[in-house]
Amino acid sequence: MIFRSVIFGSMPRSRRLARAISRYQSNKIDVNALEEVYRKDLRKFLEYVYTNNIYRSSDGMYRWDDLFNPLANYMSLDVNGLKRFYDNNFFFRQPIFNKSISYEEPKISKTMINDIKIIGFSNRVERISLTLPGPLTLVMNSLIDEGLYTSKIKVAEEYVEKVVIKEITYAYREGVRHIDLHEPELAFSKISPEILDLYKRIAENFGGNIWIIIYFGYDSDNIQLLRKLSEEKKIIPVVDLVSTKPSIDKVAEDLRGLREYGLGILDSRNTKIEVLKELRSVLEKVEKESRDTEYIYITHNSNLEFLPEKIAFRKIKLLSRLVS
Repeated sequence: MIFRSVIFGSMPRSRRLARAISRYQSNKIDVNALEEVYRKDLRKFLEYVYTNNIYRSSDGMYRWDDLFNPLANYMSLDVNGLKRFYDNNFFFRQPIFNKSISYEEPKISKTMINDIKIIGFSNRVERISLTLPGPLTLVMNSLIDEGLYTSKIKVAEEYVEKVVIKEITYAYREGVRHIDLHEPELAFSKISPEILDLYKRIAENFGGNIWIIIYFGYDSDNIQLLRKLSEEKKIIPVVDLVSTKPSIDKVAEDLRGLREYGLGILDSRNTKIEVLKELRSVLEKVEKESRDTEYIYITHNSNLEFLPEKIAFRKIKLLSRLVS
């Protein structure tokens, strides 16, 4: 068994970037000046990640306001109201599906690839993941016109066909080999056969790894269904060991037989830095319970953006030390 460290999702924005966004919104700097700051923060993050020998990482999602925006804007959807993002002190504007999705180009992947090229990281693109909201999490956190769509599944299907497949097709062509589908809703809602079919559809259209990342809780039934799907497709489930503290033996049992899966063992919603010795004892137990697994990816349990930037970087360093 080999342990590898990975980073997913959004990083906290630096003071420099937050100030640049505010100045841009106040017309005190132009878009070119703002773009330069976005890329400075991206370069700083990726340099730190690879200096610490992280196996693969997201792009930090510095351009995202939350998991659904600016994607909702790219889909030509309105957003409205404020909804709490699960049990966090964090709110987002809900996408409104009152018209059919219009998505002309793979905006998310094109922007990411362009940024990576400009900062000189093209040779590492295969180690940088493209992030998208999972179809279930998107529809369960959106406002949907029932006169236009007969069910949430219909919205999810349209999202996958018009957006996800377009994004992952372009991304793969440009060298991306990892797609992160954020599905915190899988900690709260049961997977339907239709959603499983959508995961299959996504996997069939991408030659690399599809990571289904679940956080804020643990649902054993859903994990077992994902395990069965992962046995067929190149899908890697990543589960949260912190929020509700499922037992290592139960998680290992639910994922038994998989070649690879991910475990979120660092707390992304607590500024306390974990003790390395205690984390290694957890990995010893994981190793004992998962002898048939080839790779286990060790990571944080949810987005690092919930932490101060300094603490987020310290937790990345800890992940590096944990698997070294």
